[in-house]
Order: sequence, then structure tokens, then C-alpha cells
Amino acid sequence: MKNGSVEEASLNYNTADQSIVFEKTDGSVLTLTGLETIDTIYFRNKRFIPGPDGLIYEVIMNNSTPAALYVTYTNKMRPAVITADKNGISRKDAAEVSNTVSNVYMLRPYKGDYMVEIQKNYWLLKSKQIYKANSARQFEKVFPHQATAIRNYIADNHISFGIEEDLVKLTTFCNTHM
Repeated sequence: MKNGSVEEASLNYNTADQSIVFEKTDGSVLTLTGLETIDTIYFRNKRFIPGPDGLIYEVIMNNSTPAALYVTYTNKMRPAVITADKNGISRKDAAEVSNTVSNVYMLRPYKGDYMVEIQKNYWLLKSKQIYKANSARQFEKVFPHQATAIRNYIADNHISFGIEEDLVKLTTFCNTHM
């Protein structure tokens, strides 16, 4: 807490709305509120903070740098399908072949059976403003005077915006060349 006290509870990150939920002793699930009083939330070895927009962000790079790197998590629901192959019945991705013997497949999504795909969304916090950081163009908007250097760094270092380590390298480059 911002007042220095520590509260312990069983928490979980809700990917549907990027909030924190907790379970009460009676089994009811509630959303964590009063974010203005919370300094840091720890999930094992990961550190999360409330953002200026009311979302909860995982800290990837320390905010003592000119621009800090954060991530939020969302989910994408994809219908799961029931498939049968020589080994029996199982749930598979809808695009997967279900019968490897004859290459026959069928797509029959059943209501309520979904595969949840977790997606990461990266953000930069600079001068108390939060910016998307999922593409070269978005980095260039945060560091407009470095646009050419950013493009060159991305090309020279084969930066992939789906790899967290690459985004840390790019953010470090941008912070050191401000």
C-alpha cells in the first residue's frame, strides 16, 4: 500500500478487463478497488502497478528510466472443437485436422467449449502518459526525434515486437539516446 502497510490475499489477474480479482472466504469473487491507495501488487516474482487509466500493468522495465515498459494481458476466445482420431476423442483447435489416417476433418464448435489464448499488450509510460508499444510506429510516436534511429535499430537488431526481451532492448536503446 502507498501508506507502507502490506496486505496479503489470494489474487488473480483478470484478462477480460485487466483488473485484479480476489476470492473471499465465502467463495465470492470480487474485483480489487481503491487502486489509488495501492503502490505495488506482487504475483510470485512479477510486479504489477495500477496505471493512470485504472488498468493494472506488469512492470517490465523499472520506471526510474525516462520511459518505462509495461505489459497488460488480454484474452482471445477461440472455439474448441471435438475431434475423433485413432486415439479417441479430444478437443482441438478448429483449424487442426482431426483424422490423420484419412485426412478427413470436420469443424463443429460446441457452445461453451473455448480455447483461451492469452495476448500481451505492451505500453510505454513517459512523462506520466501511457502509450501503446506494440509496433515500430508506436515507438516512433513516443520518441519522434528518434524515428530514423529507431527504424535502423529495429532492422539492424532484428527486433520482434512479439518477444519481450527485444522490446526491453529497444526501450533501453530509446532511453539511452534521448
